[in-house]
Amino acid sequence: MAITAFLSNTEILVVKGSGTAKSVNVEKVYSMAMPEGCMLNGIITDPQELTDTIRAFWNGHKLPVKGISLIINTSQIKVRVVDIPLMSVSKSRNYLSRDISDDDADKRAMGFYRMSKDAKKKTSKMCAETADVDFISGYIQVFEEAGISLKFINSGIGVAVNLFHSLSLAEDRNYIVMIQDGMSITSAYFVEGNYFYSMTTRVFNNPGTESYGREVAQIVSQIEQFAKTQNIEEAISVIYMAGIPDNDVYLCAEAIRMTIAGNVQIQKLGGLKGVRLGTVSRPIDTMLYPMAGLMSLTDHVNILEAVGKGGAEAVEARKAKKRKIMLVLPYAAAFLIMTVITIAVFVNKHRREKYLDELNAYNSDPENTMDAAEYDQMTSAAEVLSSHYGGLKLLTLFQDSYPLPNDTIPKILKKEAADLGDVSVGGYDAGRGAFDMRAEFEDVESINVYVERLLKNPAFKSVDYTGYSKNENDEGWTAMISCILAETAGKEEQ
Repeated sequence: MAITAFLSNTEILVVKGSGTAKSVNVEKVYSMAMPEGCMLNGIITDPQELTDTIRAFWNGHKLPVKGISLIINTSQIKVRVVDIPLMSVSKSRNYLSRDISDDDADKRAMGFYRMSKDAKKKTSKMCAETADVDFISGYIQVFEEAGISLKFINSGIGVAVNLFHSLSLAEDRNYIVMIQDGMSITSAYFVEGNYFYSMTTRVFNNPGTESYGREVAQIVSQIEQFAKTQNIEEAISVIYMAGIPDNDVYLCAEAIRMTIAGNVQIQKLGGLKGVRLGTVSRPIDTMLYPMAGLMSLTDHVNILEAVGKGGAEAVEARKAKKRKIMLVLPYAAAFLIMTVITIAVFVNKHRREKYLDELNAYNSDPENTMDAAEYDQMTSAAEVLSSHYGGLKLLTLFQDSYPLPNDTIPKILKKEAADLGDVSVGGYDAGRGAFDMRAEFEDVESINVYVERLLKNPAFKSVDYTGYSKNENDEGWTAMISCILAETAGKEEQ
């Protein structure tokens, strides 16, 4: 049997019962009015008065003093519902704590639990709760002084959202749950059945008045405007009201329908599937937070674990320990570095000595000495052979670079002049790699055409001629032409 306590601005509410991940069973409910000035929106304003009140309340009802779960509905506990990859609890802690900087690690405490998982997408929907350590420590101190040991501390909106998800309230629809606590209304907005956003609003008009109804309608309008800025096209289809009397529900419904567009269904929260009240007559909507706190939480790491027993004292102890570690760390690091260097030097010295001993033994071996002398002799012989081989290769290269002045070349010279004139091939100058010849043509233009033909032929690298002269009998022209052969000349069939 579990005990869940909820402290609001106006009431101390304790619920006894049990719960699973999908259901809640309420056995008994205890309540009393919160003394004025003790609490304000989850913040303790008079610790001593609150301590005395809780001690008297517990003793009066003879309630258990150990293993108590405390539910607080306050903006001092930041609630995030996020989808993260499936991972272990320790890895989830590291993943979710990324938003807490190292400087705030001792000032902020975080708890979390898994609300659902998607096996296909391999993701988990996690509810993370973050608060200042001093804020949580204040509650720990009040309850410890009252003789009560807390097991868990959770956010009211967090456990309520978990309850709605687990019981599939208005599944796949866009809806709002408005929970009134005194003169404050906490509104949770859900998109397609999934938690999206929440806010707490202070109302200034008295319940039962038309002004109060318009004020509630204005809260709904603000959420509707927020949804539009987030590009959420589906309209709000259902609004559930908790902690609001029946007459005020009707009053608020009329004001809401006049404020927002669409056919919205407005009803009081009740008759939740999976919630059993037994003989308890108190309506569900008036004890929503502590009732939701009875539900078991999967992969639950409570915020108290991050704070530690003793609250602020434990944090100060951790800080002192951290300061000591920071003082010792440089010396420990220096000692570790010197130890590693010493070991490395010793190992390296030992390896070098062993290597030198092996070299000396190898060099002193007569067989190795003879092998070395034989190797030197063979190396010298190989160098001589290599020099000869290199000379032969160079000679071959030089030979291959000269053209081959065979009978193919004169044939080319005569062929190119066949329709232009007569060519008499002289001799071949090997030093220049050139054929000299005498050419006779009917006109000067034929000489130029012949030279151009020779230049286009791949057998010749260049063609030079010193000029031309007219024959004595005025019949034709004579030119002296020199053709420098290309390297490939005479080596292939032209």
